[in-house]
Amino acid sequence: MSAVCPRVLIVEDDAGVRRALQHGLDRGGYDSIAVSTAAEALHVGDHDIALVDLGLPDSDGVELCRQLRAVYPERPIIVVSGRHDELDVIDALDAGADDYVTKPFSLAVLKARIGRHLDRCSART
Repeated sequence: MSAVCPRVLIVEDDAGVRRALQHGLDRGGYDSIAVSTAAEALHVGDHDIALVDLGLPDSDGVELCRQLRAVYPERPIIVVSGRHDELDVIDALDAGADDYVTKPFSLAVLKARIGRHLDRCSART
């Protein structure tokens, strides 16, 4: 994990949500990189935590969770999705997500969850 400023990978196809998340996290002391597709997300590489939307244009977010978990087994993944169905939550968690936040959400609560997951990761190292 980054020592100075944790890097958050935001994978969100909605440009407005993506920009708002990036702006809010950057102002909150994080270094974020925002992409709109799963393909872009898999090429980012260096990040400490990923926020993944399930409805991506090139892949299902659940599949992206599986791929990220396979490549980065220790890095937390938080799904941020408009899908509220219990089966969607279970599928995402089964695919490797550590947490699930439904839209609309509070940025303050999301930042608290990000901080908690990052704390747990740093405690393991």
